[in-house]
Amino acid sequence: MSGRMDKERIYAALNEAYFSAEPHERDVIEHLPALLRRGRVKTFVDVGASLGQYTLLASRCIEGGTIYAIEADPVRFEELERNCVRWAGESGNEIVPLHAAAADREGPVTFYVTDSSLSGGLFRHDAGGKQAEWREIVAEAATLDRLLAKERPDFIKVDVEGSELRVLRGATGILRAGRADFLIELHHWADPQGQGGPEDVKRFMASFGYRAVPFRGRVLFVHWGPLRAFMCSGLLRVSRLADVCGKLLCARPGLRRMLRPLRTVAGLGRRGAQQRLARLSKSYESLREALFRRRCPLCRWWARTRRAYGRDFAQCRRCGFVFAYGSKNKPVESAMGMEGSWSGPGGGGFREYYLAKMLQRDLGAESILLFGTGNTPALARLLADGLDVVGCDVSGDVVQYKRQLHGQDRFFMADELPAERKYDAIVAVEVIEHFADPLGSFRELLAKRTKKGVICGTTDFYYEGPIEDSVEPGYMRPVTHVAYWTERSMQRFARKHGLGCCFFELVRPGSVLPDEKYGRLWPNKRVFFLYDRRLHGQYFQAVRRSSPILPIDKA
Repeated sequence: MSGRMDKERIYAALNEAYFSAEPHERDVIEHLPALLRRGRVKTFVDVGASLGQYTLLASRCIEGGTIYAIEADPVRFEELERNCVRWAGESGNEIVPLHAAAADREGPVTFYVTDSSLSGGLFRHDAGGKQAEWREIVAEAATLDRLLAKERPDFIKVDVEGSELRVLRGATGILRAGRADFLIELHHWADPQGQGGPEDVKRFMASFGYRAVPFRGRVLFVHWGPLRAFMCSGLLRVSRLADVCGKLLCARPGLRRMLRPLRTVAGLGRRGAQQRLARLSKSYESLREALFRRRCPLCRWWARTRRAYGRDFAQCRRCGFVFAYGSKNKPVESAMGMEGSWSGPGGGGFREYYLAKMLQRDLGAESILLFGTGNTPALARLLADGLDVVGCDVSGDVVQYKRQLHGQDRFFMADELPAERKYDAIVAVEVIEHFADPLGSFRELLAKRTKKGVICGTTDFYYEGPIEDSVEPGYMRPVTHVAYWTERSMQRFARKHGLGCCFFELVRPGSVLPDEKYGRLWPNKRVFFLYDRRLHGQYFQAVRRSSPILPIDKA
């Protein structure tokens, strides 16, 4: 394939190489999921993505994450972009294709292509001994520090045909942070403006505290030295353990006491070593869970701990989101059950009915889902008005009772909703504060909406200050309330998923009745709407301009 090929022949050859039953670099593809599926990787970067072989692998291993696929060749990028759109829909991850040449500077740069299945690069290279017809094009160069300025990458794969050092020099900010692991294919040919060989890359990475670990023909660079590399991957051979520990002891004498359990592993025999390593890996996972459990479940930023109502909370330093940790969420039905949500003015059932009617009247919502509606009369009232509405809840007693009233096809368990059905309006009143996995739960709601669908509801928003409310009962006192949203955190979630977001007040002294359940006003209670900005942006802006308060609680 040394001659020039048309676009379709290039795609056919590369698809066969990357996505067939016997793919290119099969050994790496088979073992890389062991690194990606350990829960820590949420942001994956594929530098030199070609058609996206590693992008596809990451999308299958990561849940609820963000994947960047960077490719400079315009022919390859055209197919990569189509692949990313398809894979994002299949996996639920956010996959962002970027047409750029990762380098150590910004601006136009000469990029060499072959118009064949052979990969191009920032300079002419050996091409594996094959004859190649090189052609110069102009590509836009960008540094990883600039491309990923708003992200905190966890894992970066680099395959740039000998320009590895240029890419890394443009990622010094990421390297100083020491957070991301790098999987790099090192090439032996010299870059006229960069590295002389693989050793130059290793020395450069070592200057930032990274250690090189062989990984299936490539090199895995990790921070924290060989011990973390060994315990994270679990893929180094047992016969190399003594050498790994010896190097670490020489580099970090202060860690000798911590490594005592490892000293005898090499002499235990293969089976004994595997058992010991399994116990060590389990201990490492427990330590990792303790370190990372206080990271924001929405944006993965660090959170500071707070104490209130005898419970442990953490507050994200970036988006302000407050969440409970240290204990699993208590099932909602144990606290609510058949009691349900209060239904009069100022109550959940009253609000559900108002919001559903508003979206049906103003936006033409034809199908409505009352998510977490509980034992309120909202479903019966909407059905009586002739609306196509379905309800769901987490309480088995509520579901059984509602099915007796309205039929099997009108009420479901929350996790048993028909997978093929989507809704124009999803109403979740007093629900999102119960989401133990807020990102995953909201994405499940997004999967249930039609293209023109709107998600709305109410909750009590957090506006800084103490979590513990001096006025009883206190919004976060119930053990089922584990998520305390801020407007900033919801707006960030909406932007990341390409949605618009707006808020309305419910409470104004003298204009509404207090909650019947508690007999008090909640000054931070808000109605929220998530919607497609192109379809409904003007409508919500007009409603917001007319009044920041919805008359949702009026009798």
